[in-house]
Amino acid sequence: MSVAIVGIGFFTAGMFEVLDYIIIKALLFGGFGILIIMAFVFAFKNSVKKNRPED
Repeated sequence: MSVAIVGIGFFTAGMFEVLDYIIIKALLFGGFGILIIMAFVFAFKNSVKKNRPED
């Protein structure tokens, strides 16, 4: 969901030519950076779980 929000944000900001404002660039790239950090946190936090009963 948040990936779609960032994508729509980039699209609409580019369409209305507000990407030239530094605060808009900072917000959009900051959101993208937060998404990348969240992806790494969830990837490293995810542990392998065996789905087989113990013998």
